Amino acid sequence: MLDEKGENLKALAEILAEGRTAEESPVSRSLRKALERAADSSSRAAVVLAQDALFRDADDEVIALAARLPGDAADPASQHTRHLAAVALLRSGDARGALDLLEAGNAIPEKTCSLEPDLRSARTLLDGPAAGSAAGRFLRALEEADQAFSAGEAARAIQILDVGVVWASEVREALARLARAWLEVPATTPRDRFRKRRALASLVHRANAHELLRRTLFGCSGSLAQSEVDAIVGRAEAWLEGGSAP
Repeated sequence: MLDEKGENLKALAEILAEGRTAEESPVSRSLRKALERAADSSSRAAVVLAQDALFRDADDEVIALAARLPGDAADPASQHTRHLAAVALLRSGDARGALDLLEAGNAIPEKTCSLEPDLRSARTLLDGPAAGSAAGRFLRALEEADQAFSAGEAARAIQILDVGVVWASEVREALARLARAWLEVPATTPRDRFRKRRALASLVHRANAHELLRRTLFGCSGSLAQSEVDAIVGRAEAWLEGGSAP
């Protein structure tokens, strides 16, 4: 039987060989140290660390990893790490720094990442959403819902958030806000029970599938931290498992 060090080295070898992500293979503290030692010479180790750090909301770690990458900008793993660093910069409110990284990545002929959604996010943060655009309607909905929830009007927050532009966004803070509001409002009719179950189950499903990693509300002062989203997910799971609560 392998000891912890042996298990970590085995897991490291599997990650580097198979391209598995940090979400698919939990990174223990000792394994993270092994990856850190390899990051200066292995872009694959760097990208695993960056994915793990971004998932933990450790944006500074992601940005620092991208800054110390080996030279080849076209290397697929290096491209992905720099893309993750751009996401971290966006989440930190540095839209200009993110845009510089994204535009440099977009200039590489053989790109390994789809950069357009995050390029649009960076430009929107710098220029502001166009009047009447989906981004503008989405941000207004979140602001109005936050005001309603803070005033103790959770039902009003649901009314504002349970709309197509929010569902289509799949942004974690928006879905978590909708679930949070429903958790404060009893669902007393079959229709409302369906709507509440759909809102809570959608958040839980996407959170468990790690689909919320990148779909974050970039640069918004009201963004929810990962720990807050996790707490809402936990409450949503408890409600769904309970079955009888209104």
